[in-house]
Amino acid sequence: MSNAIRCVLLGTLAFLLAPGLAAQDTLRVTQVVVEGETVTLPGGGTGTVSTIQTSLFTNRNAEVGFSVDVQGDDGVWFGDAPIWLNSQATSHTLTGAEFTMGIGDNGEFIYSPSIDGNDGVWTDQGYLLADGDPAPGFEGDTLVTFNSRPTMGANGTAYWVAGVNDGAGGTSTVNRALYMSTDRTPATTSVVLRSGDIVGGFPLAGGSDGIGFNYEFSDDGTHHILGLVLETGSSTDDNVVYVDGAIVAREAHPNGSGIDNWDNFDIHRILDDGTYGFTGDTDGSTATDEFIAINGTIVLREGDVVDGVTLGSGVVAFDLNADGLVVFGWSLTSSSDEGLFVADISDIPGTARLVARTNDLLDTDGDGTPEWVLTDVNPSASTGQGAGALAPDGTFFISLGVEPVGGGTEVDGAFAFDFGGGDECEQDLTATLDDPNPAPGDVMTFAVTVTNNSPDPAPLDLWLVATGPANKTVRLGGGTLPG
Repeated sequence: MSNAIRCVLLGTLAFLLAPGLAAQDTLRVTQVVVEGETVTLPGGGTGTVSTIQTSLFTNRNAEVGFSVDVQGDDGVWFGDAPIWLNSQATSHTLTGAEFTMGIGDNGEFIYSPSIDGNDGVWTDQGYLLADGDPAPGFEGDTLVTFNSRPTMGANGTAYWVAGVNDGAGGTSTVNRALYMSTDRTPATTSVVLRSGDIVGGFPLAGGSDGIGFNYEFSDDGTHHILGLVLETGSSTDDNVVYVDGAIVAREAHPNGSGIDNWDNFDIHRILDDGTYGFTGDTDGSTATDEFIAINGTIVLREGDVVDGVTLGSGVVAFDLNADGLVVFGWSLTSSSDEGLFVADISDIPGTARLVARTNDLLDTDGDGTPEWVLTDVNPSASTGQGAGALAPDGTFFISLGVEPVGGGTEVDGAFAFDFGGGDECEQDLTATLDDPNPAPGDVMTFAVTVTNNSPDPAPLDLWLVATGPANKTVRLGGGTLPG
């Protein structure tokens, strides 16, 4: 399948506003599910969605997964419906579900419920591990004390972080381990990394540190990016970002900017080709310390002006794909004013476009009439791996807070934006305006013609980048151009 082609129409068009008016765009998005919606249950019948977790995940097929509560019964959402609920377990009692989970390409999943009252991980194959079990890969009477932050590669390999005791009994966590299981069963469970292993000349810390909850493995399992804590002798320089066996960033060490140092790290991402990115803070001025880094180089900072808006104090979402597409969310004028941006990885500051912002209107059925007002971009730096999920085809899944148009109760929901891939427009693109010199407040009409220069059909993603008193970027639509 060819990559979708992003065609951008530049011009001073429909979003020229009279002074003092605020822009409120209507965006075409796909509604996966919202709280209060009636859905089909795995065993038949229907139920009402009570809670949708803020961490969303995807696979190479652009399917979405997350932990969900349907009328008090937690479980796993996969694609367009819940596929597993705790009540379906027969040999164990399952309750609750942690916000982090993972899905594979062929219906595989892992999530973290309580199993018979013990903090555990459960998969499409059933029971995997729970606290109180013998710790895989450890000698003697070492027991697991917790299981948390499960994720999954597209190939179905499960990963999670666990705590272990000292082998003398008790539930206190003495060390941490990063586990994996290739077939999601106890038989293939093995230790990837554990407290005490040497990283960059230092042992991994024990106790509640060592292996952080923010980590990611590439879909094919050949690359990793981990947030780790080392025993350096000081708490001021012990946090690191570890990529494929090497430290690429360390707290209190130079970050290459020449103006400050690395300080702390949040969201971690890595692709099958080894391209990676992470977010966090530097130790510099609080007006410029929040950042996004690609392959170890800071490319955006708090205070930067991107597509006419100033980036605020927090990155709330971040992901990238193999087509060179980067999607990120950032707080703007305040924590309640947040924007979503899409960019090309080759020049994120220069190509980033604001595609959604708090107070925008969301059209979920394509009829041109919005159903929702965007009130909140739900993820945050603490969401980690699930802070937005970008599929290879450019579909971006994210948890949003929304309110019905015309007023009503705010609910959380899972939504999908179609960003269609990362290529530039390779086709001929022309536009005709009814007035080439519009004044502020004018409503403009225009015609767009796109010609496919290839004999093969080409997916099309058409965007309008409008400049004026208000700079706005809106997706006009998409489809397939005949060859």
